[in-house]
Amino acid sequence: MSRDGERHLNGNRRPMERIEPLPRLRRSFMGGRIRIERRDRSQVRCDVLAGHPPEWGFAAAAVNAEVSMDGDRAMRWTLACGVAGPILFTFVFMVDGAIRAGYDPATTPISQLLLGDAGWLESAAFVTSGLLIVAFAIGLRGALREGRGARWGPILIGVAGLGLAVAGILLPDPAFGYPPGTPGGPPQASASWHSTVHVLAAFAIFGALPVSAVILSRRFRSVGAAPWWLYSLASGVAMLVAFVSYIVGTSGGDGVGLVPGWLERLSVLIGFLWVAALAAHLLRSPAPSPGGNAART
Repeated sequence: MSRDGERHLNGNRRPMERIEPLPRLRRSFMGGRIRIERRDRSQVRCDVLAGHPPEWGFAAAAVNAEVSMDGDRAMRWTLACGVAGPILFTFVFMVDGAIRAGYDPATTPISQLLLGDAGWLESAAFVTSGLLIVAFAIGLRGALREGRGARWGPILIGVAGLGLAVAGILLPDPAFGYPPGTPGGPPQASASWHSTVHVLAAFAIFGALPVSAVILSRRFRSVGAAPWWLYSLASGVAMLVAFVSYIVGTSGGDGVGLVPGWLERLSVLIGFLWVAALAAHLLRSPAPSPGGNAART
């Protein structure tokens, strides 16, 4: 029997630690003898006050245990989405790009795989992976709770996931020699509205993800996790550099214009590997918590 259960049976109520519950999330039952308080997004406390039958102590303990287990289970599922989303997206575009007839991954952006008869497969990967990354961002926000990067780190990862999903729905225009018969290079005519939104969504991915990595590197540094803050910082910088090189390449810059497709893939691999590694790290261990006086970012 737990210590809480013993004290309930003895008729003594162990004092709760001092908390400030949100009034709208505080409920009382049975004439005020059972009180349920929600402390934050993941902690709920069911407490039995004085003058209760002994068996109520077991009920309160059961509620507390069940809520804790349900919260942990839900958070682990959302964190696992951060592993599944990047792996799914990377696997589909790498395999599809290698076997798609008339498609050259060295010179053609990933987005062009959304076109053609098999484009539905790539579109499904974009949308599904994007939503999985958004789910991971929600779980990450709950895991980090407070401190540096606890707000903007998850928000920016969520923006990147949302951008990926939008890019999979609103397709680009034919360009860069794909579908076969299309002139090489960027679109020659004015871009369609859906292609314009697609490009903006892509910039959301390649802009938000590096910034989130840099922001969270500050969090890891504040708790002395040297390998992780260095890895996060390096990933953010490297992803951004590779993406800028890709933009220069698709614009006809000297030299790099030969392999813009590989540069884009390198940028995606760096950023998505970081997301998957971060999710796996949080699944294995608690999120690092900076000191109480750390500034929120």
